[in-house]
Amino acid sequence: MTSFPPTSSLNESEEDKKQNQDNTNCQECNKVTASFYCPSCSISLCENCNDLYHPNEFLKKRHKICPIDQSSKMGSTKILSKCLIHNKELEFYCKHDRLLICSKCFFEKCSNHRSEVLSIENASNELLESSKKICESISESILLYKFQLKNIKLNKEHLGKIYETENKKLTNKSNEIQELLNKVMKTNFETLNNFYKFNDLYFDEKINEINKLIEKLSNYPKDIQEFEKALSENQYVKVIEKSIAIQTAKEFLNVNDKNNDYKELTDFNKAINYRFIIDDIKNLTYKTKYDLENLVIECDSLTKAINNKIVFKVKYQNGTNENESGSESVSDKDKNILDFNELNLQSVKLYLQSPNNEEIVISNFTIEKTNEKKNEKENENENENENEREMIRVKGKKKKKGRKKKRRVKRIVNNKEKEKENKKEEKNEEKKEVREREKEKGKENRNTIEKNIGKNFLQTSFQMDTPGKYQITKIQIGEQVKSFKDLFINVIADYFDPINSSNKLSISPQYHKITQNTGEYKYYSGIGKRVYSKGIHDILMEIDCFSNPNSRWNYIHIGVVNSKNKMEAPFWQSPNAYLFISVWSGKLRSCKRNGKNSDRAYGKPVSSGDIITIHLDMDKKTIGFSINKINYGVAWNNLPNKVIIVADLFATGDSISFY
Repeated sequence: MTSFPPTSSLNESEEDKKQNQDNTNCQECNKVTASFYCPSCSISLCENCNDLYHPNEFLKKRHKICPIDQSSKMGSTKILSKCLIHNKELEFYCKHDRLLICSKCFFEKCSNHRSEVLSIENASNELLESSKKICESISESILLYKFQLKNIKLNKEHLGKIYETENKKLTNKSNEIQELLNKVMKTNFETLNNFYKFNDLYFDEKINEINKLIEKLSNYPKDIQEFEKALSENQYVKVIEKSIAIQTAKEFLNVNDKNNDYKELTDFNKAINYRFIIDDIKNLTYKTKYDLENLVIECDSLTKAINNKIVFKVKYQNGTNENESGSESVSDKDKNILDFNELNLQSVKLYLQSPNNEEIVISNFTIEKTNEKKNEKENENENENENEREMIRVKGKKKKKGRKKKRRVKRIVNNKEKEKENKKEEKNEEKKEVREREKEKGKENRNTIEKNIGKNFLQTSFQMDTPGKYQITKIQIGEQVKSFKDLFINVIADYFDPINSSNKLSISPQYHKITQNTGEYKYYSGIGKRVYSKGIHDILMEIDCFSNPNSRWNYIHIGVVNSKNKMEAPFWQSPNAYLFISVWSGKLRSCKRNGKNSDRAYGKPVSSGDIITIHLDMDKKTIGFSINKINYGVAWNNLPNKVIIVADLFATGDSISFY
């Protein structure tokens, strides 16, 4: 870059004007009398210096050079600034050097880049326009930052409220846990203390009884001596009394006697007390464990709820005449309307009305039994087999064990049977809940119509060439006909591949809708299932939720690729990717390929609820799109031989679906 000295602003005084006009010598060479006067440069020049000072006719005409004798008639142009090197008026602006220059500087310093030299007026106008644009962008940035600041403050307040409420909940839960633990510990300690006190008193009594018995029995050897003495003295009555007492002591001490109440009572007390106290403690422990596990599950669900509240807001949509799956659920009145046992399937016909008001007749039906009742029978058979095996095992044990063990086995079997019955009841309740949900939501398969008839259901599968909303008008079985008014089914052209799409995206059960619920602002790609290789196709997609479409920091992309490889990055950065809808910087744009820009701005961005129609012609290898029936023309030519629809979501909470 050429270096120049800084310019200085010199206001011309009246004395300088007089001096310049009165001076008759050339101010450049100061040797020859001046013949010309340049009012723009405010200098008197001779002929030679005038040609050097103004080398071309453009400068001579622009500076309005006049003879020296007419200089008094010409008004002196006021010079705002002069070049410090040549003391000439600054007439040009060099974009290359970003400096104001005079005419001499123009020829001496800017010979290599004269195309970048502008007049002061043009440069001023150009700089003024660019400054206005910069100021406008700064104003937009200020508004954006104010909006972001407001959102941050609101989120901070909302987060504080959530923290307070959830902190209270967690505190209450921890208090409940502590109370539960205290209660269990207190109960266990009380039970153990009672057990110890009871057995301590019991054994003290038995110890006293045994001591008294020992004292009593210790006197019997002396009685034997007296017995021998009395026998020698022929005292028969005394001998008989002593022998009866000894015989009674023998019966009392006989441990093999069946009527030994002392031993039986001791063994029974020892076994029963210990067993029951251990069972009680185990029951308390299991109950505590069960309660704590439930509490942990509740805490986990509470944590998930907190994360969901912080990260995004869930948007629920309730349609009329259609549920989320796209087909209206059959009401209870419509069920079991066509009763049959043996059916000729050729006599079954289903009448549909297409979006183009054309009548379609479906006749390829099959009858299948519900899987639920098959599973119920299988479960009943398995339970019966388990009961039989359990009874056989229990009978084998009964032969080996005594009465107490038999009672214990019976109790175990009864408990197991009760548990099985409870499990059956729970399963039946769960099945009832599932059935009720299915009744409310209807059939979730958009391309399959299932009609419940008695214990069996009538099923048919069919492929529609044109996607859209089809009305089920009537069904005919033999001579019986049932008409419908508000029963519809939506046929979509494509759906998302759950295997090759990003596992961070939430995919609906019907695979037609993807939602970015990761809680972070990052690209995630959803890849279509269908591969298009020939024919003309109109694929409908709906922007279910697109938050802040006018923001510079929110993006949504739709395009095609020729490979089903799993992609976590933006798909348009991968090879052989064709982006034809791109919403960024608050505008709808197109197109990019392999990460290279060749984009064109169409106008305002898409928003929630917009319907996008993708016009794909694989015979001509072209693709275009319409938004809300406004056609934006062809976006790409020369597509590869096969393509797959793909969409990128950036902001959390955004969603898109095949319509």
